Amino acid sequence: MKTIQFREAIAEAMSEEMRRDESVYLMGEEVAEYNGAYKASKGMLDEFGAKRVIDTPIAELGFAGIAIGSTMTGNRPIVEYMTFNFSLVGIDQIINNAAKIRQMSGGQFPCPIVFRGPTASAGQLAATHSQAFENWFANTPGLK
Repeated sequence: MKTIQFREAIAEAMSEEMRRDESVYLMGEEVAEYNGAYKASKGMLDEFGAKRVIDTPIAELGFAGIAIGSTMTGNRPIVEYMTFNFSLVGIDQIINNAAKIRQMSGGQFPCPIVFRGPTASAGQLAATHSQAFENWFANTPGLK
């Protein structure tokens, strides 16, 4: 069994899905040109190109909404937050749209989407980057 870093496992899993399914794409802050804030998307821009590995501005609410909307046209986005603390900026989109669009549309619009990013205690990043919101999201009907 080979030994790899956790971020390499994440990159392998995302790349494997992107090779398997052309509708899967990655978007988020620094995921393309910089290879991810923590290098979790290293090499993906070179392999998949700028149409499937997309750098976004620091506008979490906006790019979460774009990704959710794109699921309605058959895409399968992976949304990466630089730290999962920033998911709170896009929480309205996650809680009130991604989690509920399938039910609200009577099953017409599934929302196959992944929101990901590092989370929990990060002492060097201070109080605003050290929360863990897994319990909050895990208790939201419609999210898995």
